[in-house]
Amino acid sequence: NNANDSGMKHYEISLNKDNFEDYVECKVTSFPYSSSAYPKRDFYEYKGALTYAYYKDVKVTFYVEYSNDDGLGGKVFYQGNYTIKLNSSGNNSFYTNDEAILKAINCNRYTTTTTKSFTITAVTGTVIFDI
Repeated sequence: NNANDSGMKHYEISLNKDNFEDYVECKVTSFPYSSSAYPKRDFYEYKGALTYAYYKDVKVTFYVEYSNDDGLGGKVFYQGNYTIKLNSSGNNSFYTNDEAILKAINCNRYTTTTTKSFTITAVTGTVIFDI
């Protein structure tokens, strides 16, 4: 029994930066500094907005920029691109101090004085569903 026989419509929507938030929810939780093991950081949690949809090859690319105090009153900047892949339910999550992110932007240290920005630059993939 396919979607056409049941009166349902089949959708395959290409995701991009402009329509991404219509199909994927993002929650950002900030954690204050508590120790060097748990520096100030944010937790990004992506969740597919459509529980009945299949998220195919969905990737989100961020432009990441960190700045650290250099200890001499100046700033040291680290920047680069970081990409995550959502699972088939449209889910993924990360902490802003994850080693993969620091590696992607060539940042060899993370301090309590770090300021950061995460800007989505590209979204690719497809959300597939029948309703």
